Amino acid sequence: MHVLHDPISAINYPQERAWIHKYHLYQLLDARQELRSKHPVITAFYVSCRTANAGRLWQAHDALHPGQAGLATSHAQQELASINTALKPEIALRDVLEIMIDNAADQQYATDSILYRAQQWLQQVQGVESVQTATPSALVRTRTLNAEQYATVAELAEQCPYEYGPAVYMARALLLRNDRLPRMYRNACENNEKRDEEGGITDTVDERSYKLYPNPNTGEFTLLLNLTDNDLSTMQVWSISGQQVLDTRLQNGNNTINLNVAEGLYLYRVTVNGTTQWTGKVSITSP
Repeated sequence: MHVLHDPISAINYPQERAWIHKYHLYQLLDARQELRSKHPVITAFYVSCRTANAGRLWQAHDALHPGQAGLATSHAQQELASINTALKPEIALRDVLEIMIDNAADQQYATDSILYRAQQWLQQVQGVESVQTATPSALVRTRTLNAEQYATVAELAEQCPYEYGPAVYMARALLLRNDRLPRMYRNACENNEKRDEEGGITDTVDERSYKLYPNPNTGEFTLLLNLTDNDLSTMQVWSISGQQVLDTRLQNGNNTINLNVAEGLYLYRVTVNGTTQWTGKVSITSP
């Protein structure tokens, strides 16, 4: 179980953060009977959650698991439709579960989507990894989203996970299943990327910084790195269709990058010592 930990969530989203912790603790207790019976306080917490929105949402989630003791699909849809809340993580999870249940044509889909979501939580705790180059196998076997569902999921996927909770990562998994394309998610709470007066992209993390300019460009641009001693850095670039077009070592200071590619939008990742440090988009235009 992985929960985001960051001063931003504690300061800006205390209510949402508390709900996310409660929801994940309920998930653990629901799966581990020996834990929920260890102490009367734990038992009381579990019982109170089971009849509240957190428990109802998790029971609806269980309907996606064949052979589990969750609600039947039709019952789960009724439960979700009856949930009335103003709390953003609950609203988001309700909406994405409604879409998942409606689209769960493949029995393995639920398991793969949960594993994918857990991977995203882990990546967020250890360092944001926005470029996805592999699609969970079962996620491509269910039917595609309709226009209304796609719009809902696409909007949710762009939201701050501190504010909207695990449903953000579930929405991103649905989009990856639907489009099979790597995506970049840039929002205020997952990174502090800024554009300077020249149109370049700048960012600072743990005393390291970078600047990519100009952007847009015709295929040649500069990547200025300010690294610490003994840092090893690389840069990878992908097309929107997921084809890798660059994988190169970087040095501290100025790096001139030349991309011999068609015009369009490309996704990049800069790693430092094997860990993703920055991700973003670079626009290539005609000379």
